[in-house]
Amino acid sequence: MNVNEDLIEYALDRLDGVVGWLTEVGSIAVGRGVLTKELIDEVAEAMNVIISSLKSLWEGYLYIIEAIAKGYKSEGEIKNFFEYKMGYKIESFEITRYLRSLENMGYITKVQEKYEFLSPLLDYVAKRMF
Repeated sequence: MNVNEDLIEYALDRLDGVVGWLTEVGSIAVGRGVLTKELIDEVAEAMNVIISSLKSLWEGYLYIIEAIAKGYKSEGEIKNFFEYKMGYKIESFEITRYLRSLENMGYITKVQEKYEFLSPLLDYVAKRMF
């Protein structure tokens, strides 16, 4: 695929050189058969929405996201990390409820008893935030 050099520079600037976002732009561009400024702007807006939505979450949810970003994947590991960050103990059913809420919001998913981010881009953003 031939791409205008100016668009590559625009993508680098607009997406802060973040490899995950640049990869997403490239993947979509290949699928569409063309790279456009509008496509780059769409991905940049998606990046901003993900960051803003994460920052607006209750701190308890952020601790769960932080736990997953740091490699704590089982419910027990996440619960221990959550309790450490919050500074108090909680019942197992509470962490289960929080995890289900994050699943329902589309942030995480459970695969073979391990939690992970639903999107590779969300995974990248979360790991960068924490």
